[in-house]
Amino acid sequence: MVAARNLDVSPAVVVRIAPILVVSCEEIAQKTIAQTLGRLGHRVVGIQGAEATLPLLEKEAFGCVIVDLELPERAGHRLVRDCQREHPDVPVIVIGCRPSVRRVLRIARSLVAAYLFKPFSAPSVGRLVERVLEKRFAGLHSPSGERSLHLVS
Repeated sequence: MVAARNLDVSPAVVVRIAPILVVSCEEIAQKTIAQTLGRLGHRVVGIQGAEATLPLLEKEAFGCVIVDLELPERAGHRLVRDCQREHPDVPVIVIGCRPSVRRVLRIARSLVAAYLFKPFSAPSVGRLVERVLEKRFAGLHSPSGERSLHLVS
């Protein structure tokens, strides 16, 4: 995990340094997220397939991962699980349709950092990512501890 004290810069700067990985098969969603976060000073890496995600997380330190649950063949669900198992220090934000209560409970138990409902607004993406990154780099993101699940539409 990148820590502000190791870089001798403020936590606010570290939040901007860490790139964001967006995994979605929807080009419009990737573009909206990349433009929104780019305007906030973030570097965004977008990929369309789940299979490239874990190798990319091995190569580069990402601030968080945004995963579209609607990837083909339930790849989004598997990817969330694999990201949390292989990289528990990296918060995962999930994008998906309005879930049932049962699905929300399952997502909450999976320890994702946040759930973003489709369709989402650009400002809501920006606020959510900023909040998740601030918590991570302030040391409040706990892969195994208690966290609150943010549900944003």
